[in-house]
Amino acid sequence: MLLPWGVGIRPADATVDDESVTVRFGFFGTTVLLADVERFEISGPFIWLRALAVRHTVFKTDISYCTDGRGAVRLFLKTPRRVHWARRVDQVYVGIEDLEGLADELRARGIPGEDRRRSKAPAGA
Repeated sequence: MLLPWGVGIRPADATVDDESVTVRFGFFGTTVLLADVERFEISGPFIWLRALAVRHTVFKTDISYCTDGRGAVRLFLKTPRRVHWARRVDQVYVGIEDLEGLADELRARGIPGEDRRRSKAPAGA
């Protein structure tokens, strides 16, 4: 039942070249020009529902290509665009195995970003 949305399909793939980032997730994919990426963040971990397949949050401007709750690289776009069924997307979550590797590729091409994953320290520490 969930196969059309990518559930049960291997993790997303992301390819970065000198002009764009191409994301593939099962039957879905998108290409974003690097010139349109304002910045990025590594975020997560997520609850399972946020990390399930290809997802667009209702009343938000994001689309997610994730297979687990470990985390994702979130691309912040300069200009909103239509992606699949989502009318206005300006954030793309890319949940791949090597989050740091994708971040390094983006930094190497002059795109600023940061790792926003947090581990909660025990109270009083």
